[in-house]
Amino acid sequence: MKRKVAKELRDLVVTTTHTGRNLYVHGICENDATNQFFDTNEGQMSVQQYFFHQYRMELKYPKLPLATERKGASGFSFYPLEVLMIERGQRVDNRKLAGQLTDKMIQQARMLPHEMREHNRRQLEEGRLTNDENVYLHAFGVQAADNFITCEAKVLSAPEIKYKTDSLQPDRSGPMTSWRLNPRIQFHRPATVNSVSVAVFDRAMNDQQALEFFQALARAGRARGMSVQDTCAKVVQLPSEVDEITEEHFRSCVNKVSMILCITKIKKDDVHDTIKMLEAKHGVVTQHVSKDTAFACMRGGGGKTLENVLLKFNAKNGGLNHTLGAPRQALGGGTTQKDMNGRLFHGKMFVGFELSHAAAQSLYDRQNATAVKEPTVVGVAEEANEIRIVAEKMRDLNSGRPYRPKITVIVAQTNSNYRIMPASMPPPTGGRPRAQDFNVPSGTCADSVIVHPRYREFILTSQQANIV
Repeated sequence: MKRKVAKELRDLVVTTTHTGRNLYVHGICENDATNQFFDTNEGQMSVQQYFFHQYRMELKYPKLPLATERKGASGFSFYPLEVLMIERGQRVDNRKLAGQLTDKMIQQARMLPHEMREHNRRQLEEGRLTNDENVYLHAFGVQAADNFITCEAKVLSAPEIKYKTDSLQPDRSGPMTSWRLNPRIQFHRPATVNSVSVAVFDRAMNDQQALEFFQALARAGRARGMSVQDTCAKVVQLPSEVDEITEEHFRSCVNKVSMILCITKIKKDDVHDTIKMLEAKHGVVTQHVSKDTAFACMRGGGGKTLENVLLKFNAKNGGLNHTLGAPRQALGGGTTQKDMNGRLFHGKMFVGFELSHAAAQSLYDRQNATAVKEPTVVGVAEEANEIRIVAEKMRDLNSGRPYRPKITVIVAQTNSNYRIMPASMPPPTGGRPRAQDFNVPSGTCADSVIVHPRYREFILTSQQANIV
């Protein structure tokens, strides 16, 4: 618990109630106010004694851990938690948000297009940014438009989704109308699962409930063609606070189980980072679900939740859920998928990279000794003339001629602050409108007006996802 509190409070700005001073919380120390001592002009004194002597304050909770503030290179100041108030309006890393709070924030931030328009107009008016009302912007000749940018867009057809026993086609207008699987459809390559360790953390559920969850998952997997038996799972109860016990269990599972299925009380449990670290360290595949997700899979009404968990379960065990192909309407008359592959992909190699964190720290930040909060790339050294050796080998393979391949770099950014909305709202139909009726269709693509004028780029709303 102390470690969780330290993680939540680190780098937050707090105000002391006895002096009104602002400070950054560096962390939480092991000692409390009764046994944390420091030197004063009158000799050694505990934090509890200091507050009574200096401020005439009798601490109500002297046994609580102390917050620390860094002083210089190696010094610290100590503060009882009861004299600290967290300042409002701070930006925090979303990894510090509890799962329920994250869900609540998402619900609060979601807006339909017509609500977003009114919200933006209201912000312009309240900020006095229109009609030259802002004297500062007017003085510098800066004008803010009070209307939305409009551009033409087209709807790209969704792909054909191929399974082992069937396929799903988009409708004639392009989007996939529904990505719901009927019970007869099987995965393109169903996985074989021999043995599973179900690790339940902090008594999130009892052994019988954990087995019932796995049995529901196994039944759904067999319906999709997977080879998995109800009896191949064993349940173990683990404490999230003791990493050594968790690691010992991972070590005992190496080369003995297909995967470790982890169940925790909440979605964004701190033990998730430990699970993924041990997965990379010991090479044991893991899947993490919360107890709410597990219970939803066990109930009859949680079909979509069960399907989402099953998609990961099959993929993590070496299966392939589906493949993609060009839809019939995109191929045109007389053209086949084989013809398309030959024209577009013959003699070409596709290499994909996913950036796990930001680029290297800027020179400006380094000169100003700005601390790096996120993992960052410091530099990569090219040793032993590897690039030259590769170039020589490629020249030898190319009959002595230099090898100069044509390279196309495509950068895809999944997070964007763009919000694409239809230029006009749909007419009322008398019934209750659906959210999708107010949004642009899936696959809407804009490549002019709102994009960068010098770059070849486009903005694409995603096609329908099967995992929600």
